[in-house]
Amino acid sequence: MTSTTQHIVRVPDVAREIRFDRDGSIQVSEIYSFENLGSSISEIQLQLPKNSSDAMAYDQIGQLWDTPSNGPALSIAPRYSGGIEANRTFTFTLKYKLDPAAYTKEKNWWGANKYDLSFTRT
Repeated sequence: MTSTTQHIVRVPDVAREIRFDRDGSIQVSEIYSFENLGSSISEIQLQLPKNSSDAMAYDQIGQLWDTPSNGPALSIAPRYSGGIEANRTFTFTLKYKLDPAAYTKEKNWWGANKYDLSFTRT
């Protein structure tokens, strides 16, 4: 006999901010709230976009790990033991950089700087 565990998670809130810095870099900040409706979950798996770098996760106290990660796969776990228990919510912020050459295309080479941004997950 084999058994499987099914995790039921609701994501009531997600927010994304994309910022273009003066040096041309693209900074992304995403805030997630995961509500666990089932058994305890030790970590959450997320996929970053291709060519992303310097990923860091933060909770209300601060950084969740010491050095930036370059993905694309990330495992994010709460700092407290026991994981995300049933009927609990885990909220965190994920920040990372995108390669502008991979995600932007200049529309005009003259006049105003106009760009198209193409942003999809891997």
